[in-house]
Amino acid sequence: MAQLDGGRSPVISVSPDIDSQSYFSEVTGFVGSKSGFGGAKYTLKNPLLKGVTRPFSFNADDIKRSEIQDAVKGKMARMLGSFIRYSVTLDTWRDPGGALWEPGTFVDLVAPRAMIYKSYRFFVRSVNLERKNESETAVLGLTLPGAYSGEMPAGLPWD
Repeated sequence: MAQLDGGRSPVISVSPDIDSQSYFSEVTGFVGSKSGFGGAKYTLKNPLLKGVTRPFSFNADDIKRSEIQDAVKGKMARMLGSFIRYSVTLDTWRDPGGALWEPGTFVDLVAPRAMIYKSYRFFVRSVNLERKNESETAVLGLTLPGAYSGEMPAGLPWD
């Protein structure tokens, strides 16, 4: 049985969406040389994917050499955001505090049937409120916590 925020929100269903083709062992960005200045490159390794070599590289010619590290962190964050997403349908529009669900918050989810075996903190990227006849449901779009900050999570939901 799935539980959101320690069971304080009634979960109807949890659906994972995993795109393994969007998950890489490292991300490398390159900046070409301009106006007599040498180029630059920066690589960020994915500590969650050990023993696998599946690199991703990109040209970032529209930025300055000094910005390459931030560009690579941003690309890594987008990788996390597209790699795994969950859709959670709830039997209410309201969070445990009584406020409407809203994006930009965090929730803790346990859903063994969706490979989340212990409580895992997710970022709420979207909320769809639906009303049909007498029922009100909220569909939360969840993603890994570092998907927008660029910070790697300590582990994956199924760890």
